[in-house]
Amino acid sequence: MSSVQKAAAIVLRPGSQEPEVLLMFRGQFEDWSFPKGHCEPGETSSQTAIRETQEETGIDIEIVKQLPDMLYSNAFEGAIVVAMYLAAPRDAQQALQLERSGDQVEWVPLSQVADRLSYQNLKDYLESVKQNVFELSKKF
Repeated sequence: MSSVQKAAAIVLRPGSQEPEVLLMFRGQFEDWSFPKGHCEPGETSSQTAIRETQEETGIDIEIVKQLPDMLYSNAFEGAIVVAMYLAAPRDAQQALQLERSGDQVEWVPLSQVADRLSYQNLKDYLESVKQNVFELSKKF
């Protein structure tokens, strides 16, 4: 059985008190997550992460580091492989834009991200890569 290929970005920027992570609320699913989406034919996973982040949030990003893939499954798509990337905005002050009515996009303080994420697998994944996230956040 084949798996669905997606890509996502954990996007960090400097914040007033601590680094902030870009999160989005998908109104149609009523969940908080990192920007992500399906890989299109001929597109690399890093290109997907950049495109999806721009489409869903309005933020242009640059990939800083590839992270381990995240694996999960759901009733709609079956097995899913998400290529994950650590990224930074090209312009930390760029205005956020929504892709769909009912969505929300926010910069969330790093210490509050796990509490905001809707799914345990995302919380577990963030915990597993937190050293990479903290290393990048020290540059701010």
